Amino acid sequence: MDRIIQTIDTYNKTAEEFEHRFGDLSLYRAKLEEFIAMLPPGARVLDLGCGPGNVAKLLTEKGYSVHGIDLSEKMVELARKNVPSAQFDVADVRELEGHLYDAVFCSFILPSLTHEEADTLVGKVREVLLEGGLLYLSCMSGTGSGFETTSFSPNNPIWVNYYQKSDLVGVLNKHQFSVLKSSYQDYPEPDGRITQDMFIYARAT
Repeated sequence: MDRIIQTIDTYNKTAEEFEHRFGDLSLYRAKLEEFIAMLPPGARVLDLGCGPGNVAKLLTEKGYSVHGIDLSEKMVELARKNVPSAQFDVADVRELEGHLYDAVFCSFILPSLTHEEADTLVGKVREVLLEGGLLYLSCMSGTGSGFETTSFSPNNPIWVNYYQKSDLVGVLNKHQFSVLKSSYQDYPEPDGRITQDMFIYARAT
């Protein structure tokens, strides 16, 4: 089975568990709040891989206009219920096109993409960002890729790709972004291991 088809099938099956585990944003709220503080008033924001609308909810509560897209129909269904004031569509980020935005969130969407697809996506993001627009990237730090079970899908694997900071900085520079800040945060795995999440804030130049 195609890796994307299998991964989206898992997200559809486990959307409610994902919402339960990550809906309150407690693990990442500090990073998100830090980035959101950089946004101009009334910013129009694109939320790629919006999931159940957890990031969109935070943004709309702060007065921002949000358009979220996700390839999981179940995730979009939950997002529409959770954040009725935002716009959500079932769409593939690999085919991104459309309006111009002040900011784009790529919150843990890169792990579903190959390095080549991530490169292409960053290029497409630059095309839909206004000059000086902001980009939020988060992913898992490491090397390698493959199918894994997760804390929200212990019986249904998803395909996961890991990234090094140097790889992403190179891609961002290639597509005319300047990196404003990068940081790491520990993530406690269900089996007791500690892995690292990576966060990058960038500006379109």
